[in-house]
Amino acid sequence: MVTKDTEFLTEIIRWADGRPDISALVMTGSRAQRDGTVDDLSDYDLEIFTSDPESYTSSDAWMSDIASVWVYLPTTRNGLCETRLIIFEGGIKVDFSIRAVELLQDMVRFQRVDELYDRGYRVLIDKKGLASQLPPSSYKSSVRRLPTEAEFEAAIEEFWFEASHIPKYLQRDDLWVVKFRDWTMKELLLQMLEWRGSAANRDVRHIGMRMKNWIPPAEWRRIDEVLDDSMPPIAGGHYWQPYRSFEKSLGKLQTNWGMRTLQTSMRRLVATLSDFETRHSLTDRRVLRQIAPIRVAPAIGPRRSRASHRRCSRDSLKANRTGPAIRRRPLHSTKRHPIRREAAGR
Repeated sequence: MVTKDTEFLTEIIRWADGRPDISALVMTGSRAQRDGTVDDLSDYDLEIFTSDPESYTSSDAWMSDIASVWVYLPTTRNGLCETRLIIFEGGIKVDFSIRAVELLQDMVRFQRVDELYDRGYRVLIDKKGLASQLPPSSYKSSVRRLPTEAEFEAAIEEFWFEASHIPKYLQRDDLWVVKFRDWTMKELLLQMLEWRGSAANRDVRHIGMRMKNWIPPAEWRRIDEVLDDSMPPIAGGHYWQPYRSFEKSLGKLQTNWGMRTLQTSMRRLVATLSDFETRHSLTDRRVLRQIAPIRVAPAIGPRRSRASHRRCSRDSLKANRTGPAIRRRPLHSTKRHPIRREAAGR
C-alpha cells in the first residue's frame, strides 16, 4: 500500500541516488527496528555517507531539493557525525546524520557497528556495495555504563538540594520558580530511573521514551502521578510524590550496587520537607540548622542563568569546611554528567 510516508521516503531515495557524492543511505531508528514501536507518527532517522560532508553541514540549500521545508535546526555534533534535524512540509520530521564515507569503510573493515545500528538498520542505497558488508544487527539493546559512586552521590545531593527550595517558593506563591526547580528534580529522577532500569538489564531509552516498558508497573503508576499537573501543588500530598519516587529508586539502586546511603542530614531533610507540606512555613530557622548543618558558600564568578548561583556540588560542600568553594558546572554539562547525552526527540 502506497502511503504519504512511503512516497516521501521514495522521494528522499530518489534525491540521494542522484547525488554523486553520496555512497550510501541507511535508515536507523524505530522504522528500522523490530520492536513493534513504529507508527504513522514515527520520525525518519537517515544516515548519509558522503565524500563531501561539509556540503550538508555548512549549507542548507540541499534541504529544499527534497521537499518544502517548514523548520530546521542548526548543525549539531553527535559523536563522529553531524546531525541536521528538519521538519518538512506536512510535519514530516527527518533526522539526518551526515557521515564521511571513510566511517562506513571502517565499520566494514572492523566488522563493528555502534548501538544505533545494532538495534536495527536498513540499507536504502549502496552504490559501492559497502553497506551490504556491514555485520547484521542483533536487534537487542546494549548494556549501559553504570554510574560511579561519585556520579551517584552527586545526583542524590543535587536532587535534595533542589527539593529544599520548594517550600520557600510555595510560601511566596512564586510558582514559576517552583516549576523550574521541580523540572530539574524530574530530570534527576529520570536519571535515577535510567540507572535503575540499566541495573535490571532493561531496554532503557533516552529522555524517558517508552518508560512504561522499562520500569516496573507499580513505579510507572507513581510516575503517572508525578506528571499529573492537573492537581494543586500541595493537594493531598501530590507535590511530594517525586521525592517518594526518587527515594524508592534510590533504595533499589543501593540494594543492587551497594552504594552508600543518603547522609543522615539528607534523611532528616526528607522528613522535614513532608512536614513543610502541612505547615507551609519556613519561619523557624532552627529547623534549617538542624536538617542542613553543612554551610553553602556562594559560587565563584558571575551569576548563572540556570538555577540559583548558590547551587553547590558535593566537592564544593566538602571544600566549604576546609577551603574555598569549588565552582559548580551547569546541570547539563557533559563533564558534570558524563553518562547523560543530549538527544533530539525522536
